[in-house]
Amino acid sequence: MRKIVIDPRVIKHLGRDLITSPEVAVIELLKNSIDAKAKNINLRLYNGLSCNELFPAHVRDIIPKQYHHSPMLIVEDDGCGMNDATLDDGFLKIATDIKSNEEGTLGEKGIGRLATQRLGTALLVETSSDKENHTSYVFIDWNDVINGTEEVPSFEGPVTSHHTRLIIFNVNLEDFIDNAMQFEQLSLDTTVFQVQINRELKSALNFLITPFANPQGILPMPQIRFYFDNHEVDIAFPYDTLILAESIHSFRFEPTKDGVLSYGLDIKPWFIERVHRALVKAEAFTRLKKSHSFYRDILERNSTRIENTLKAYATKEELVSLFYDILSDFYAVAEDDYKKALFDSFIEKKRLLRLMSF
Repeated sequence: MRKIVIDPRVIKHLGRDLITSPEVAVIELLKNSIDAKAKNINLRLYNGLSCNELFPAHVRDIIPKQYHHSPMLIVEDDGCGMNDATLDDGFLKIATDIKSNEEGTLGEKGIGRLATQRLGTALLVETSSDKENHTSYVFIDWNDVINGTEEVPSFEGPVTSHHTRLIIFNVNLEDFIDNAMQFEQLSLDTTVFQVQINRELKSALNFLITPFANPQGILPMPQIRFYFDNHEVDIAFPYDTLILAESIHSFRFEPTKDGVLSYGLDIKPWFIERVHRALVKAEAFTRLKKSHSFYRDILERNSTRIENTLKAYATKEELVSLFYDILSDFYAVAEDDYKKALFDSFIEKKRLLRLMSF
């Protein structure tokens, strides 16, 4: 008999190495806050403030001195928080299956908190649940864990309202904001309005912020805000720019006589103009180009025919079949009948989750 041994460095591979970018790491942490039914999530990035200014003495005592003046990111939410059992079995246990039986959760693999490694070298967890009469604190230095440390410092503080705060130390400012180094030389008063969240992170955050009305029966997404040294930074996507689009894809889930999903493509006059340019080639287009009103009139005269061509409906049965085909392509299916039956059962659960809102 031989023994399988898991080296503690696997923690590094699951966190720093497999999470490919800081924005992916941030989204992993936000997913945990959303699963905790948070209504508000704040991302607080600090460069000019120390632990003495941010935390009371009983919290500072657990933070090693080398992190007291390092840049830090705080991810805080007003979700349900973690009780002692959830903290031990759901957060400190790597690859836990604690969420596997919960419907509608975004985190399933139990490794989301390892995303903090991609952002910094140490983590302070502060959490409070209505099920406990105290606030729990745990400090994790990831380098110690990677080197084999299993026990991490922890203590209990005064009870507070339900929440979770992840304080990540020694972060790289340029993972979050553009031109981060300039803020070390300039005063905040002259730069606060120049702070820009970097494009990749802004794009990732806006995938979690919908501009559309909340579907009936679905919990609203939390309000997400970003702060740099306590000054709020705008992270909203400029949705007004959609009016400049050549075409807009539309999807609406709404049971009708034709189906449960209506989808289509709305096109603008400048889409017609670009098609014209592509058909006659760029050189000839300089001679054949028409006025903008010409393309607008073409679109208006043929609006009914275009709409009938570019609009369609899908029934619930068609969507179920489509989900099955997509998932079958994504997952390998064994030829064995028993394994095939297990796969079909797995697919059924997956597609039912997607159809719950119908």
